[in-house]
Amino acid sequence: MGINTHTESGNILVFILITIVLLGAITAAITRSGGNTNETGSYEQNSINASRLASYAESVKTAVQMLIQRGCSENQISFWHEDTNASGGENTGDDYYNANAPSDNSCHVFQPEGAGLTWISPSSNLTNQDWRIVGTSTIDEVPDPNTSAGGNELVMYLGGLSSDSCTQINLKTGFSISTPPTEDTATFFSTTLYSGTLGTGGTNIDCAEGTGTCTGIQSLCIASDAADAHLQGYVFYHVLIARI
Repeated sequence: MGINTHTESGNILVFILITIVLLGAITAAITRSGGNTNETGSYEQNSINASRLASYAESVKTAVQMLIQRGCSENQISFWHEDTNASGGENTGDDYYNANAPSDNSCHVFQPEGAGLTWISPSSNLTNQDWRIVGTSTIDEVPDPNTSAGGNELVMYLGGLSSDSCTQINLKTGFSISTPPTEDTATFFSTTLYSGTLGTGGTNIDCAEGTGTCTGIQSLCIASDAADAHLQGYVFYHVLIARI
């Protein structure tokens, strides 16, 4: 019996076509898997960065409260750190210089004689801004929910964040609304760094615009319409001292 070469050629062609289809399916699956992996990795990285930012801000608050318990007044608290003076040593013209702080550095947050905390600037892949600590803003109804008036809070904030980072931070700090509220006051947090005076009459922060509100909330990331470079994009703030 002779061999049907046409049949064999047809079978080989079918096998080749099946192989091509299978290879295409495998390639598509790998591509989709790679995309999902990248998305998952990005989400997890944002989550990790958010945890670090929220934890660091809370550690600064804890350090401030510890110094107050030791006997430092709020006006004596100093946030001066070596990064504010490249030549080394604390001088009157430095950022965060506080003339009210004891000369033994016992009320310095970032000195070993005080709280011993280390100033940690955020990663450049998160923002091109650095932390700022100011004392001329009032968060509405913090800490007393029965009044919208009161003294200025001591606030630590970080601007220039992405919307993804902002959402992740709010998840970490317990803010349940997925869309960050917007504060559209021209300059809702001062750019004047804290030097020992909180006072009264600062800008009132209430995030009345957009979804949700920051009324009464002491740790939150919000969307910003402010023109100041330190307040552009999304801003994470954390109250270090709340005052009635």
